[in-house]
Amino acid sequence: AWAPGFSFGIGIGRIGCLLWGCCHGAVSAWPWALTYPRGSIAWFQHFDRGEIAVGAASSLLVHPLPLYLFSMEFALGFFLLWFRGRKAYDGQVLLAFLLLHGTFKYLLEYFRDPVHWMHQTVLPIAMVAGLVLLVVWARRGTASRLPAMSSART
Repeated sequence: AWAPGFSFGIGIGRIGCLLWGCCHGAVSAWPWALTYPRGSIAWFQHFDRGEIAVGAASSLLVHPLPLYLFSMEFALGFFLLWFRGRKAYDGQVLLAFLLLHGTFKYLLEYFRDPVHWMHQTVLPIAMVAGLVLLVVWARRGTASRLPAMSSART
């Protein structure tokens, strides 16, 4: 029951990431790339790597990773709300959340600067755990819905 709300909550938190600049993306030339002001985390990172001068007013153009993550979280939240009414067994929505959230976030993490080893390690574990549990619980749920075989056959 909490998976859709959790996804929306994380999505709202991404607006804070966008405003603070903590989860900025990699340098980008895409038309929707954005810059962060002098003194931001992105600016300091670019300055430390020698990519901008000390007098630069802003960071380099970067992927708006928090907006990508916000969009992913809200799309996933709406999908889970829709899916909740169509679930085949208890726990299926949570498992779908683990599998889909892990997969999509893992893919979006390649836009992060720098790519962090923890994201590339923990997210695949969540993806695999969600997939394994989804399959196991689906089999268990299917088996429990089959008609019971009577042992009193004559």
